[in-house]
Amino acid sequence: MAEVAGRVVLPMFKARGKPFVLVFWSRDPDGSQHSKGDSLNTVGDDWLSQLHIDNFVNAVRTGAKLSAPIEDGAKTGILCHLGTISQQVGRKLTIDPKTGRILNDAEASRLWSREYDPRWKPVV
Repeated sequence: MAEVAGRVVLPMFKARGKPFVLVFWSRDPDGSQHSKGDSLNTVGDDWLSQLHIDNFVNAVRTGAKLSAPIEDGAKTGILCHLGTISQQVGRKLTIDPKTGRILNDAEASRLWSREYDPRWKPVV
């Protein structure tokens, strides 16, 4: 599976020229490949990213407390998206402080989300 992801899936996503995330988790129930019974690539780009990744995976697996709360990460992500949108439209944005949504700017609001292929529609 990793070979297929590396040789087929990743080049396909890269060719599209759009951001993507690929999470790869494989089961290893008898522990013959990994001593933990499963494997998850937890390699970060730098030591700080590695600490965050390890802490997140440990929290999912054991319920340990997160070093950086998800809410803080969400706020940071929203600010990055709003900054990018502001640059793309070439002006300041007015934001609802409670929701983080763009106010009174249809062009900028259209950049907030995108149309996805119906096959990727989340089912809740």
